[in-house]
Amino acid sequence: METVKGLLEYWPFLMVVIIVGVVAQVEKQILTPQLAGKSTIVFWARRIFPLVLILIGVAIGLIWSGEPSPGVDTTSEKVLYFAGASCVSITAFSAFKNWIKKKYDVDLNTDEEQTGETVK
Repeated sequence: METVKGLLEYWPFLMVVIIVGVVAQVEKQILTPQLAGKSTIVFWARRIFPLVLILIGVAIGLIWSGEPSPGVDTTSEKVLYFAGASCVSITAFSAFKNWIKKKYDVDLNTDEEQTGETVK
């Protein structure tokens, strides 16, 4: 029970990790490699999307009022806190996909991730 109470102190971090992870997966489904081959804007949107995810975290840190977690008081601390949560979301989803593949033998990778090819 103490572990759950300890995690609840960091709920903003966990929510940003989950939400940014979902946004990233939706983006991958919308901005497909085939679409990137037809549009320069979509091509570059796919290339810089990890940076965009981090900028989403920065924006959340700039607009967050109050203390998201104990010891995170100043605006710069909030920006780093939520930018870090965005970075963790990118890594956490990759770890989750690998765990699912090992445990249940289900591959969650998209076609591009499986082949390693980008359509131009």
